[in-house]
Amino acid sequence: MNICDYLEKIDFSTQLSTINDLLESAQSDITFWGERVVTVATYEGSFSLKTLASKISQASFKRCYLDDLTTQERIVGIDLTNKLRVFYQVTDAKIAQTNSFQRFLNWAREFTFSPYTPRFHIEEGSVGDNFRSYSESRFLREFGEVKSDDPSKQYENSDGISWPPFRIKVKEGAIRGKLGWVRP
Repeated sequence: MNICDYLEKIDFSTQLSTINDLLESAQSDITFWGERVVTVATYEGSFSLKTLASKISQASFKRCYLDDLTTQERIVGIDLTNKLRVFYQVTDAKIAQTNSFQRFLNWAREFTFSPYTPRFHIEEGSVGDNFRSYSESRFLREFGEVKSDDPSKQYENSDGISWPPFRIKVKEGAIRGKLGWVRP
């Protein structure tokens, strides 16, 4: 089966674990035409890294807004974000080793008048923050009202806030600790 066909059929916002499992055996590369792509050993073809990052970014914003992520889905989302960062680092190194024609094609492909590309949202952290963000009521239900000694943070497990809508960002270690998971 072609990887593009498979990924186009998946609802990323509800299939985070499926995407994460799929990317366990994935590798990132660049095409002759300067496009960053992801390949998976058990599938034919490749998938645009920019499109993959965009779909995961959109899923993170949707699920953060709905505030319906389970603890496991939050961890999977954080892991997906980390994998995307690695894919970009790998392809950056590969692009640096190509000829000037391919570097130009990559630049032309990725050039945009908007600085807020899917890569930007992955690297500056907003996608990961969405997976770590809880509504205040849900945060209090899951983590309690333990006050922080740090005056810049209201709660012990908080890593700041974001909005709209108002969300409390939780430390990654606190989320992983709820399931007893340690970062690999």
